[in-house]
Amino acid sequence: MKFLKKYKLKVLKLDKYNCSFKIFIKNKFISTDIANIFRRILLSSIYGYKIKYFRINGLKHQYCYINGILEDALEISLNFKKINFILSNKSVLIKIIKKGPCCFTAKDLEIKNICKIENKKIRIFKINSKAIFVIFIKIIKGKGYVNIKKRHKNNIYLSNFFSPIQTAGYKIIKKKSYDIINYKIKTNGTICPIKAFIDSNKVLFKNFGYLRLL
Repeated sequence: MKFLKKYKLKVLKLDKYNCSFKIFIKNKFISTDIANIFRRILLSSIYGYKIKYFRINGLKHQYCYINGILEDALEISLNFKKINFILSNKSVLIKIIKKGPCCFTAKDLEIKNICKIENKKIRIFKINSKAIFVIFIKIIKGKGYVNIKKRHKNNIYLSNFFSPIQTAGYKIIKKKSYDIINYKIKTNGTICPIKAFIDSNKVLFKNFGYLRLL
C-alpha cells in the first residue's frame, strides 16, 4: 500500500477482535490530522451486515406481544440488532420454520456458504408453546448508521449501526524528529482489524483520487 510505504507501520498485537500498532511519521504537523482522519473513516465507511427487517406470523407491529412467544416484539427487535453477520452476497432473505417449545437463537440463522454468524449464542426469543412460527429475515450490506423509517404492515424494519468497528482510538507520542501514533482498533469479529485499517486507507486514497479530477 502507498500509505504503508510512506509511513512506517509496526504491528504490536493482532487477533480476531483487536489490533494495536504504531505509525511513525516524520512530518510532525500532520500526525493528529492523519490519526483523526483514519478514525473517522473506520467508524463511518467500513462495510458490515445487519438485519434490515424481519417478519413473524402473528406479529402486527413492534410494540405487541405474540401468542406463544415469551418476549415482546420490541425485545425481539433489540436481540436481532445484536447479531453480527458475514455474508457471501450483498444481501440475503432467510426463511426459518420453528416449532415449540424451544429457543430461537442466532445460530439458527446460519446457512453454510451463505450466511455465517459471529455471535451464535444470542437468544432471540423463546417459544413456550407447541405453536409453529415462520420467520423471514432480510440481511443487507451497509456502512455507518442507517435510520430506516419505512413501515410495512407485517415487516418490522430495524435502524442499525452497520460498521464492524466497535472502537478506534489513538495516542500521539512526540519525539524530537518524528511522531508516533499508537493506534488501537477493536472489531466485532466479522473483519480482521488490520484489514479494516487497510480498507480505510483505500477509502481515503479513492476519495482523494476524485478530488484530483476536479
